[in-house]
Amino acid sequence: MHKPGDIHNRLGIDPKTLLTWVDRFPEFFSEGARGAPGTLSRIYSDADLLVVNTILKLRGEKQEFEKIRAQLQSGYREKELPISFYEMDGERAVTVFSDLKQLEARYEDAQAEIERLRKELDNVRDAKTQEIIELNRKIAVLEFQIQQKSGRGQ
Repeated sequence: MHKPGDIHNRLGIDPKTLLTWVDRFPEFFSEGARGAPGTLSRIYSDADLLVVNTILKLRGEKQEFEKIRAQLQSGYREKELPISFYEMDGERAVTVFSDLKQLEARYEDAQAEIERLRKELDNVRDAKTQEIIELNRKIAVLEFQIQQKSGRGQ
């Protein structure tokens, strides 16, 4: 989720322009971006961000609003965000780094568990293979005994 200030800072869009675009193209924005009736607070989803980015790109190409509307209605979304969008403030960078370290630890734990399960599977497979060999040996002995008895009975 993105606050209006985040979009302003990262995409360089004046907050009033952002509100104008949401009012001009409400059908392409989420309820959060349109703002709940009677409130001034707005929150933009990732999908809203792509709509804003699309409008920004097309306006930069000097396209008229009706052509932009047609592009949005066709499903076109400009997914390549400006590099400035990916810049992070210090606090956010620390949070992302911390999340990344936690994911790395979980990944390493999962890899260790996979290796443990593979070894366990190999041990079970070896034990079952030995059981099969032993059962086949017993079957051979029993078949031999049956042959011996049926040969005597004749």
